Amino acid sequence: MIAVDRDPAAPGFRYADRRAIVSLDDEPALERLAEAERVQGVIAPGIDWAVGPAARIAARFGLPHPISPETAVLSSSKLRQRERLAQAGVPQTRWKIVTEPDDEFGFPCVVKPPDRQGRRGLALVRSREELEAAVREALRASRSGLCLVEELAQGPEVTVTAFSRRGVFRPLTVMDRLPLAHLWPSHRGEWATAVAERAARALGIEEGPSSTQLRVGPEGPRVVELGARLGGGHDAELCEAALGIDLNGLALSAALGEEAPACTSSRASLASRRGSSARPVPLEWSGFGSTAAPAGGAQSSPRGRRASRPWNGRPAQPSAYASARSMPKPSPSLSRAQKRLLRVGATLVVTGLCTAYLVWKIDLSRTLHLLAHAHLGYFLGAVAIMVLSVWPMAWRWEKLLRVRGIHERLAWLVRAYFVAYTAGQVLPTAVGGDAVRIYETARRHPGQGAPVASSVLLERALGGTATLALAAVGFALAIGHYDVGAYLWIEGAFVIATAVLAVALFSRRMRPLLARTVPLLRAIRLERPVRAVYEGIHAYRAYPRLLAGVFMLTLAVQAVRVLAIWFAGKAVGVELSPRPYYVMGPLLFLVLLVPFSVNGIAVRESFFVSFLGNLGVDADKAFATGFLFFVVTLALSLPGALLLGWQSLRGFHKPSPHHG
Repeated sequence: MIAVDRDPAAPGFRYADRRAIVSLDDEPALERLAEAERVQGVIAPGIDWAVGPAARIAARFGLPHPISPETAVLSSSKLRQRERLAQAGVPQTRWKIVTEPDDEFGFPCVVKPPDRQGRRGLALVRSREELEAAVREALRASRSGLCLVEELAQGPEVTVTAFSRRGVFRPLTVMDRLPLAHLWPSHRGEWATAVAERAARALGIEEGPSSTQLRVGPEGPRVVELGARLGGGHDAELCEAALGIDLNGLALSAALGEEAPACTSSRASLASRRGSSARPVPLEWSGFGSTAAPAGGAQSSPRGRRASRPWNGRPAQPSAYASARSMPKPSPSLSRAQKRLLRVGATLVVTGLCTAYLVWKIDLSRTLHLLAHAHLGYFLGAVAIMVLSVWPMAWRWEKLLRVRGIHERLAWLVRAYFVAYTAGQVLPTAVGGDAVRIYETARRHPGQGAPVASSVLLERALGGTATLALAAVGFALAIGHYDVGAYLWIEGAFVIATAVLAVALFSRRMRPLLARTVPLLRAIRLERPVRAVYEGIHAYRAYPRLLAGVFMLTLAVQAVRVLAIWFAGKAVGVELSPRPYYVMGPLLFLVLLVPFSVNGIAVRESFFVSFLGNLGVDADKAFATGFLFFVVTLALSLPGALLLGWQSLRGFHKPSPHHG
């Protein structure tokens, strides 16, 4: 176990096998440490600020982690958390973002920076005179230059400590917070727990510990703040003493991707043993399989069923540190040079076979004649469709980034799309352009590589799903009208496979089944990337309206873009209606993902000849259609090439805005 803190005297160091004196603000240094030590997991149990770096580092290296980077941002940024709770309709204390004194909530009120932890910049303001100085201090401490003003809600304060597993929220201890103590159990537990669960779900917490502070007033419980971590006020120790549940051990298991230790406890509360009349609610716990039930009286904890403490029985302490265990050394594998040689060889074989097929099928001189006399109007129409569709796709991407806490201008995202199209002309398969978008956007938003990648991958998945939805319509329309042989049934199989994949990515019930694939993925060294992709895309499950809206937009865009293929066919004299192209479009999308080709050259044209040939189109016109569509994609890449050239001439330097 490696403990990390900038303070050489940090108390958590004495519980660690090794220590690293590194500031939690220095995320690049933490990332280098995690990479050098080949860690198995990262945990930040003590303070909110470390939750974000821990989740991002875990996602970057494909490590198991209880929460996604997006959820980490929502739990550690007071502003983002407030916004998300408001969107979900979770009751919370009133708040306002200001840059100058504002007394809308009256006095007393609370003033603090939205992106700092602990008491830095925090003030309880009792008068107008104190407000100005408090706001000034909060702005000075804030990373974003903003100040958060909150009403001081009346009523007792309650803390709900809980642990979630596979989307099931389990309250453990509910305490009244007093000035110098925590009183457990609280008789306000039922109300407070219900609101705490709503807050956890709104932030996307499906795994691991959470600590929610609430105020219970005449209007009921309202959330003050929620942390996706162990509480800092000896909450885990109380849970151990009161319920016999090792919350520290559970949190460590979640951070390492291990199953929660089996633990069954019916221990009576401390209050009961000391003669209190309060009736405790112990948790009957067995791998999260059972639920809480009222205790009939004082009972003793069954022997031998408590969770064992990790690392020689030393408990993890609630302080800010990252913990890890060294990973096994990788077994020998192919070198980079061997992999590159294998890829080049496979590309030459695939391209050579497709080229031979084309030479056998087409008359080169007639094909060149068709291309030379192509209808210019149809060609320009195809180019216009492809170019103009970039704006709605960039807008779609902007929305997906925004919910992950990444704010970017639409104009820059349009530029990124065009540059990606340019890169896609030379990088292998259509995914090469996606990699460029991920790389460029991640550079502009340091530490946000995982959510950027997941947004692009979700875009790609939505695009494929929308295209296959169109294919399903085309499939139904084509049966009995067009004989395209096995292609029709291949497409039907892909439609079904896409539906199954959508369920696997977004259904919580599929997680136990997916977990069974981990040993296989680990054996073939795909566990980390597959886990990172899954967690990134699964994080969007909390935004069903966004997903539905984005899917409908994608469906409309894809429906229009398929017409560009039809226009390319019309330009060289292919007399078909648009209907068969809606069957053809999804298959073309899949063909362009063939990894062993350069921009689909020869592979794409072979597909056009084969598919359209089944519809009675001669090979020369079919090849000309495929090649002309390739020219359309080349035209689509020209704006990106011009942008890159212009920026190179100007010595363009990409800014890196900080998003708090």
